Amino acid sequence: GYDILFSDITEDVPGWDTPTAIHIELLEGEERTVTASYTPVSGGLQVSFEASGGPADPPSEGRWRVSGNSNWFGSGEIVTNLAYGDHTVEYNEVQWWTAPEDEVIVIESSTLLSVSRIWTKLEEPSTITTILDPSGVVADGALWQLNGADYNSGDAVVVDSGTHTVSFSDVDGWLTP
Repeated sequence: GYDILFSDITEDVPGWDTPTAIHIELLEGEERTVTASYTPVSGGLQVSFEASGGPADPPSEGRWRVSGNSNWFGSGEIVTNLAYGDHTVEYNEVQWWTAPEDEVIVIESSTLLSVSRIWTKLEEPSTITTILDPSGVVADGALWQLNGADYNSGDAVVVDSGTHTVSFSDVDGWLTP
């Protein structure tokens, strides 16, 4: 028998997969034509996420995509049929997280390229929201105060962590809390 091997042309002509070797057995006097095709690279990409600076798990809303594709994918999902060459990977924005930087990934073969990227947890601000009740006191102009500023019922105010004192404006005809 004979093993027919094909040249690896990736150094001279990148972007093509080499056909697998073919083994043939010939009978005496037999003639045979063997056909094999070099095929374009069609790789896959898997992007997995890890977390840094906070919880053990990355944000469940974290997504990635290959530029030019409108579909977003979650951690560990795979995109296939990527042509040979450069592909930009984009990451979405998630509140209170820093996403990985958009990057260029190079597909060089028809295999699965797996990468892991880090999402960094940001410190979430503390807020104070005060609801004034009943609605009649609000209609009469009731406000609440924090650090010398006046706020309306339902306003959310970003504050440093720690102890804060909320006070209330005087409104004629109402007892101030």
